[in-house]
Amino acid sequence: MVYDDLIIGSGLTALATAYGLDKRNRVFVLAGSDQPEIQWYDDMCRIPCSNGGFGGLGAYWHGVIAMGAPSAFFEADRVLFEELFRQFYPEPLESRFGQPWLFVPYRPIRPIHHWRKLCAERENLSMINGKVDRIERIGHAWKAYMKGGAYQARRIWLAAGALATPVLLENSPAFSGSARRSVSDHVILYLGQLDRRIHQQVLSPHVERKTSGVWMSASYDAAGTGLITTKPARFSYATLDYGIEQRSAFGLPISGFLAKLWSAGSLGLISESLFNKLGLFPNADRLSAYAQIQISDAYQMSLNDSGLTPNVERIQKGIRDFRAALQWPELECTRKPSLFIRGIHLHNSVDMNVLTKTGALDDGSLMVVDASGITNIGSEHHSFKMMVRAYSLAKGTQL
Repeated sequence: MVYDDLIIGSGLTALATAYGLDKRNRVFVLAGSDQPEIQWYDDMCRIPCSNGGFGGLGAYWHGVIAMGAPSAFFEADRVLFEELFRQFYPEPLESRFGQPWLFVPYRPIRPIHHWRKLCAERENLSMINGKVDRIERIGHAWKAYMKGGAYQARRIWLAAGALATPVLLENSPAFSGSARRSVSDHVILYLGQLDRRIHQQVLSPHVERKTSGVWMSASYDAAGTGLITTKPARFSYATLDYGIEQRSAFGLPISGFLAKLWSAGSLGLISESLFNKLGLFPNADRLSAYAQIQISDAYQMSLNDSGLTPNVERIQKGIRDFRAALQWPELECTRKPSLFIRGIHLHNSVDMNVLTKTGALDDGSLMVVDASGITNIGSEHHSFKMMVRAYSLAKGTQL
């Protein structure tokens, strides 16, 4: 059977692609392994950077949706943004779109649940577990090969993720050479603390609790290169640098949220994490200030095992440059500026110029919708914006 669309991957961007495709299209999803296949940033296995299993990294996504200024890859289409947002949350965006607000849902979008719903609703959509080894152009169609079979379609959507997509292309003879040997990321750095008893003009974080989530205020630096958030500094976290020392060692909780917090044994960490998740305790006297910034080519990437090796010098230079340009005189600056937290936002692992030269992208029948093909992804949380981009591309296609 020749399908209209093959979607490789089953994470957030794959899900958004499926939502955007015409319901009449015959769509087949090659969803990855039926069991989690998680790769980690380091040997401590604290923070995942890839999941080749069903649902992808969406199974570990914190769910934060940024409303701020469009990233370089994302053309602001409010209609499509709101349309996709309403698929998951009933909250009206009102005047928040384009403003530095963060929406933290009580229930993040988990692809597995929504795939079940979508498959039940669309008789022309089906899926199978399995990892694609390579793809090939055959005449006016595409073929995807995996253990146990091959599947053919008139159009193919690559949404396997920033580490799996370059490996897939490198294993496909016609596109060998399009994988980069480095990959970019976000990092979260600790700027220092703000004492609101001394600097009373410093506002506490603005928090609004709604039916399905919490709205939190954020800001950008003057150049727009960093997303800045302030969080309550309570208990041990009221001591300068104590929090980032623990956070950089503990990582970001990705599942078993409350259990991990209690096992950490830190009231400061519990307090900050409850704010991150539920917006609790915003009116602390002391605030911790964090920034999320993009680091180009932050890691060297091994295509054999998709392993990552941090380019520490490059990461630290990006952090130093951001700190040097930041103008915030009320800030009691960190004394340990080298500490940072990895951000789970890998991107720019495919050289789109090389892929374009192969002719694969000429007629729009091959679409790279995950983060692997994005060079400048911006400073904010980009997962939902990636979804909107994939949704928009899918809605704009015609067979």
